[in-house]
Amino acid sequence: MTFGSHIDAMQHLMNDIHKARENLRKKMGEVYLTSQSWYALQQYKATLEKCEQMFDFCFELTLLHNEMTDDASQKIIYKSVQNRMMDFIGYVAFQQHLLTIWQESDITPAILKLGKRIQQTLNSAASDLKRYLKLPDDDNDTMPPPNVLN
Repeated sequence: MTFGSHIDAMQHLMNDIHKARENLRKKMGEVYLTSQSWYALQQYKATLEKCEQMFDFCFELTLLHNEMTDDASQKIIYKSVQNRMMDFIGYVAFQQHLLTIWQESDITPAILKLGKRIQQTLNSAASDLKRYLKLPDDDNDTMPPPNVLN
């Protein structure tokens, strides 16, 4: 899977969140605004927005890194790419913890299923970022700590 396909998947999931919110409103009426399902959808939306932004930034930095010709600039950009990717990987791990909490709540099965699909997409993106970080680059580049890439 490529960077672009992960971004596309996140955008499709955002559409699914909007549909789920509309379905919840139709099913529950205005009471939906106080339900745990609504709060879960709000959290999912915020998660996807943040992850999409972080992932897109990693993608842009990677493109920039590949276009640079001088070693000093490449090293600075690569280090920034590493840091952003590690931030993304850490955030995805945190979201996995939140999904566990939602599984113990009384959100609707459809919304929990959507949360699991979101988490699978984020895990896949994080896995690709880990794979990217393990690729050899310039001789002078420093690799992130091994525990981040596991």
